[in-house]
Amino acid sequence: MLKALRFASLLLVVLIFGLTWAHVLEIAGKLRLSADQWLAVQHNLYIAFGFPVGATFEVASIAACWWLVVVVRNRRPAFRWTLAAAICTTLGLAIWFWLVAPMNAIIAVSQKPPSTWAAIRDQWEIGQAIHCLFFGLGFTFLTMALLAETPP
Repeated sequence: MLKALRFASLLLVVLIFGLTWAHVLEIAGKLRLSADQWLAVQHNLYIAFGFPVGATFEVASIAACWWLVVVVRNRRPAFRWTLAAAICTTLGLAIWFWLVAPMNAIIAVSQKPPSTWAAIRDQWEIGQAIHCLFFGLGFTFLTMALLAETPP
């Protein structure tokens, strides 16, 4: 069961890391878009990033990490690395709710770019980048937990 749970945790976390990394790679190009273009991208490009695909995988990745923390609680140093991964993925989602979700709510009801669209865009992009950072750390820490128990 431990191997399967570790595999599932790594896979789910890296899938979300990949989604968030895509956002980071898009930043330079999206900063060049006009307000109308940027809003059109937001309305059309990210359909599967949220519910049901991205959001479901993200919640599952966090749950899998915390379940893994319980399973490896007596395995040092894997426990510390796994706990760090669970904390990072949880913080990643918290950051998303704090910085990105409010901007998504504004974007969802906007047919025309709001007068503050540049501030909305910047907060959305920064929030996605920080979200990415935490899931990247989560993936790194899960990998370190595996390596900590791998013989030389």
